[in-house]
Amino acid sequence: MRGGLGSRQNLSINVLMIHSPLVGPMTLHRLGARLHELGFEVVVPDLRGALTGPRPQWRAILDLAIAAASSVDVIVAHSGAGVLMPLLAEQLSPEVVAFVDAVVPGDGLTYQASDPFIEFVDSLSHDGPLLPPWHEWWGDDVTARLIPDGDLRDQIAADTPRVPRSFYDDPVPLPSSWMTRHGCCFLQLSPAYDDDRARAEAYEWPTARMAGQHLDVAVKPFAVGESLMSLIERARSH
Repeated sequence: MRGGLGSRQNLSINVLMIHSPLVGPMTLHRLGARLHELGFEVVVPDLRGALTGPRPQWRAILDLAIAAASSVDVIVAHSGAGVLMPLLAEQLSPEVVAFVDAVVPGDGLTYQASDPFIEFVDSLSHDGPLLPPWHEWWGDDVTARLIPDGDLRDQIAADTPRVPRSFYDDPVPLPSSWMTRHGCCFLQLSPAYDDDRARAEAYEWPTARMAGQHLDVAVKPFAVGESLMSLIERARSH
């Protein structure tokens, strides 16, 4: 990568943004647009098609992400996409991997969804093999608090897939010592990711914290973009 991140001119920094499997790429479009304004070249692939394929669907998600990236300097993962970052970083060798209010896997050989999470998704009302769309998990009041703008809320809801319940039954392998790679960093947006920030700090990654909410990647792209840009700079020099 050339130049400092403070420069807005010709940075030639290629950013691959990975959305959570539970939502669509719309959640990252506004943040991606802001990063583009700051001088980054940004790709936000649509990974939803992987969910209709054979198990384990995480492999198809990786394949789609890799196919979208001819050259990657920075990977940005939001929410549940963090689970796949160890494998994706191993394949693409970016300079920086930024976890934004994202799951930070532990130091084991695989990542498996926690028992409390499995119990929660199994408690959701659904027919057949598909879970309800993510925005229906919490009810209208919570969703309105997360995304106050009604038009944006409708756009994100329309973009949200139905995830197979079986998606959470397949463990994701983790490369050995993945957390020691140079360039990992963590930006916390919401209290729900306290444990993940603590894990990132235990890994001695650069971290930053905003007093916000999980979908501020869509709701507050300017503020999140500035914080993320500063964190990426720290991760490069860490």
